[in-house]
Amino acid sequence: MSATPDIPTELTHTWHITAAGCSAQGRLPLATLVERVIELATDHANMIGVGYDRLITDGCAWVLSRISIETSRMPAMYEDYSLTTWIESFNRHFSERNFEIRAGNEVIGYIRTVWVAINISTRRPADLSGIASLADTVSSRRCPIAPQPKLRFPAGSTPRREGSYRFLATDIDFNRHVTTVRYVNLVLDILPVSVYDLRHVSRFDIAFRHEAVEGDEWVTEAVESPEGTFTVAVRSATDPSREFCMARLILSDKTN
Repeated sequence: MSATPDIPTELTHTWHITAAGCSAQGRLPLATLVERVIELATDHANMIGVGYDRLITDGCAWVLSRISIETSRMPAMYEDYSLTTWIESFNRHFSERNFEIRAGNEVIGYIRTVWVAINISTRRPADLSGIASLADTVSSRRCPIAPQPKLRFPAGSTPRREGSYRFLATDIDFNRHVTTVRYVNLVLDILPVSVYDLRHVSRFDIAFRHEAVEGDEWVTEAVESPEGTFTVAVRSATDPSREFCMARLILSDKTN
């Protein structure tokens, strides 16, 4: 781990799933898992001195750029589950942060995330080279799942339109752009409940490309591969070249 013993390179939080917090399948919703990831990452960043209070002195803030989740199953109703987080690497512009997911004593998955520091005035990437303490927070622990691949529609495919909407006040987060969780649910909503009754999202990847704000109109487009992998784009309805995010869903038959 780190050569500086007073800086905790890992942090673990545990939660309990109530009936009110379950999906239609009696499991932890994927969007809630993403909320927990953001919560734990925020707490750990604050603990090691590289959180919001430190970055805002330079006019900056952390923004989640990419997330990849791979699980054998999701935690079930009334089950305790925990996340452990650690930093794998960082450079001038971004940091790679990983997570382990446990349900009880069982490791059920891992998560890879990439966080970018942005200047809150210009909304452009910021320079992290002035935060020397980041070097003391990097862990030697590795994450066993593959990094996120380049997400794009398969060559020669024709995406089908799935829906459209206008982002409203409750879609907006503290950074004044559309929440991560809203995008996750938009992607998941391309499939009906009946599919999730039979199949489990064993791998979920999402990359955020452009910020969306209140009033922006979006459309979702999706392509299903012969293997059953879904590639999904959420893009501006008025400027199709402006892609808010691109995602990938890999579904597996449920085993439990």
